[in-house]
Amino acid sequence: MSGSTTTSHAQVLSTVVAALRAAPALATCKVASNRTRPVSEKDNTAIVVRLLRSQGNKPTMHFVDWTTTLAIECMARSATGTDPATAADTLILAAWAQLAAISPAAVGWMDSGLQPDIAWDYDEQAQPQCSATILLNVQHRTPANSLAPTP
Repeated sequence: MSGSTTTSHAQVLSTVVAALRAAPALATCKVASNRTRPVSEKDNTAIVVRLLRSQGNKPTMHFVDWTTTLAIECMARSATGTDPATAADTLILAAWAQLAAISPAAVGWMDSGLQPDIAWDYDEQAQPQCSATILLNVQHRTPANSLAPTP
């Protein structure tokens, strides 16, 4: 049994959040994980990283290889009368570049890759809002009898 106090999946999530928080282009942006409440109206930009799903293969050689998909929602508000997608565009650009720059081997993953798919959502509030969600797939490994990261 591993001495880990967190699952491999939670470790993947925290690695992605840390990478986004480290991006100079996102320094003024609030980055949160698995947030279920709306982002405060005081925050004009925010990124929320969520675990969506993890699928493992049948254990082989005492290990399970997982593909975990994370949703990275880039949210921006803009002044009334302006296109909120323009405000979100800067976030998407910086987040995509930062996620693409993660070296899987350096963080203990087998592989990672961004899906070439962006889901856009708009909300007309006091300040128009645009959310653009990108998906990241991460391949990682656990022992067959545990969800802890492999040592």
